[in-house]
Amino acid sequence: GFAFNPVLTLSQKKAYIDKAMDVADILGTKLIRIFSNLSDGSLGYKEFITDPCLEYALEKASQRDIYLLIENEPVCAINKKMDVLKILKFFKDKRLKLWLDIANFYQQKEILNLEEIKEFLPYTMYIHVKDFETTNGFKYVSMGKGLINYKRIFSDIKKTVLTSNYQFPYTSIETHVKENKISATKESIDYLRVINTQPRIGYALIGAGRVVRKHIEAFKLDNNSELRGVFDIDA
Repeated sequence: GFAFNPVLTLSQKKAYIDKAMDVADILGTKLIRIFSNLSDGSLGYKEFITDPCLEYALEKASQRDIYLLIENEPVCAINKKMDVLKILKFFKDKRLKLWLDIANFYQQKEILNLEEIKEFLPYTMYIHVKDFETTNGFKYVSMGKGLINYKRIFSDIKKTVLTSNYQFPYTSIETHVKENKISATKESIDYLRVINTQPRIGYALIGAGRVVRKHIEAFKLDNNSELRGVFDIDA
């Protein structure tokens, strides 16, 4: 997609949409990932829902039994939790669902809690997982070695699936690690397998002083433990 001419007529854009769906048919998939407009600060929720390309794509997706999955990409206009949910609810009876990238929310300092997982899951058909840390600047790392508490998140997803009629979404590793990519991907796959099969005891920390970092690191390294919350009189 990065080689596309950005100056296209509406009919040319529609031709690309048709071609993408032809490719989906050839590959035997019913899922196509899409993004909202690249954000320059002037486009947002209203512009996206009235985009004639989206209207056309949804119409064709319905005719061809295809789902369009919008990803919450930080560089795009639709990226915050509130806007993503508004879009999904607006098109709830259409062929637009969610390609959930958990780390993309966290990069924007938006943590995903249980109530929000319950709201997103009815629309979620695919989940991307990657991890990052910010100790010495932003850096992608193997899943489980970064800031995101995937053990708690996947427990919440499984709990929600088990108490509903939802299917567990397709899940894939999006490594993004720049060095040792193969070993980082293997570490992430192994970690994802462990957190989906290993039973864990949930813990909460009371008091968030200096020593709390050591406790959190211990919970992160122990596959039998899961940090569920941190409490302190100083919010």
